[in-house]
Amino acid sequence: MKTKLLTFEYGEAFNALKEPLIETIISKIKQTKVKDNLVLLELDSATGNLNVRQSIEGALRDVYPDGSNEKLTIEKLIAPHIEPFLKKSNGKSDEKNADGKKITPPIDATKLTLHEERWANANR
Repeated sequence: MKTKLLTFEYGEAFNALKEPLIETIISKIKQTKVKDNLVLLELDSATGNLNVRQSIEGALRDVYPDGSNEKLTIEKLIAPHIEPFLKKSNGKSDEKNADGKKITPPIDATKLTLHEERWANANR
């Protein structure tokens, strides 16, 4: 699981703390319960994949949370724990032209509200 968690691109603020962060996430995942049963991770020796299982009546079975038809996968189990620490796009383009000036996309004036149109005119 650690190898899988290392493949994610973490935000700049978390790069220095990547190792302890991953250990904490693994610890939280190991404590996950579904329907009052702990979730177990089983390594499939044929494929090398981690399968999410639960011990029910002494047998390891796939986990279907909340009565859904979708099986709980390792990706779905990891997602809520790791999402806050991942690198996110700020929506800004850092493209620059030959002069070193930032390239801004043209404004489509037909889709602007009156407030946006006034702001665009004031900032030209």
